[in-house]
Amino acid sequence: MRIFTWATSPWGQSVPTHIAWGLIWVAFIAGLFFMIVHSLYLIVVKPPKRFAERKADASVAGIPERVPRHSLAARMFHWIMAASMFTLLFTAFLPKVGIQFNWVLYHWIAGCVLTVSILYHIVHATFFMDFWSIWPDKTDVRDAMNRMRKFFGKEAPLPSKFAKYPLENKMYHGESSRMGTDKAMLPWPPPPPGAEPQPGPTLLSAAILAFEPFARLVVVVAGSNSQAVGVTAGACGAYVVRNPSPQRGQFSSLQIGLSEALSRGCDSAMVTPVDCPPLSANSLERLCASFQRALAQGIWAVAPENDGKHGHPLLVSREMIAQFLDAPVTANAREILHAHAQRVAYVSVPDNLEKSGLNTPEDYESLAAKSPPAVP
Repeated sequence: MRIFTWATSPWGQSVPTHIAWGLIWVAFIAGLFFMIVHSLYLIVVKPPKRFAERKADASVAGIPERVPRHSLAARMFHWIMAASMFTLLFTAFLPKVGIQFNWVLYHWIAGCVLTVSILYHIVHATFFMDFWSIWPDKTDVRDAMNRMRKFFGKEAPLPSKFAKYPLENKMYHGESSRMGTDKAMLPWPPPPPGAEPQPGPTLLSAAILAFEPFARLVVVVAGSNSQAVGVTAGACGAYVVRNPSPQRGQFSSLQIGLSEALSRGCDSAMVTPVDCPPLSANSLERLCASFQRALAQGIWAVAPENDGKHGHPLLVSREMIAQFLDAPVTANAREILHAHAQRVAYVSVPDNLEKSGLNTPEDYESLAAKSPPAVP
């Protein structure tokens, strides 16, 4: 069997035109053989999956009874892309096996539909979703290496149980939580390393209770976790507003929260992400006092600072709130603060701001190792 089909060019040269069509059957048989062998491997040979015990997973009880599926737009994109790809395959190969029809028109339409759907997905994933969430981190790489060592029969630590996709899927295409659990529901203060998490205060409840003495009201913006967040926030006396499209990014939640605060009569706000542990009461009192003095000097925002590192909460005036709300949803708070740097002041606080931003289980466990034991 020839691998290539050849033809003669107008200049009398012998040139390859395409791969021999007979190889379609070779590819089909090879694929079928692979599926049979792989199925036998999964059923007979492969051992059951084992994962390292998670030390910081305390949010199982907060998982909603019904976990939302992908959005309608995401499902429509994948179905349209799959349909157009199958149409391209059928219209390319069916005429070659003897089934004749007007395949050129359908092939052309399917190609246009696939191109448009891919362009839509690139724009949607880049500007309206958390683009960086699909990038692998050091935990993904470490666990993938451990799985590979175990596959070849070598000794290796058990990998962590991934949130949605392992590294191999992320490298193709995926979106997952780097923490692997709802950060709002993590115990706070964290339990000692190796200790079993017990019911008690969480990052969310600790932040609400810390802010209450310094604010007229507390607004919590929730996404797909609104059911679990609503229970905790309601018990702490906070208001909950839902972001209907959290895939648009963190800045969209900031805008929704600020709009809700304005609608309830507030003219300033104290803003923090849920993964930034709350500051001490002394530091919050210092921030609030500095904020009041800064307003008289034309300052629009105040943030804590320690050893050259900035953190949260960010205290903002009506003027800075207007800048946030007027910005497109694709913007981010850091860009706006930099654009108005002369209107932003930083206040020194004694709290260590290195703990700001808990993105991975390692961040949380590292902080737990440094923190004093939680007092029951």
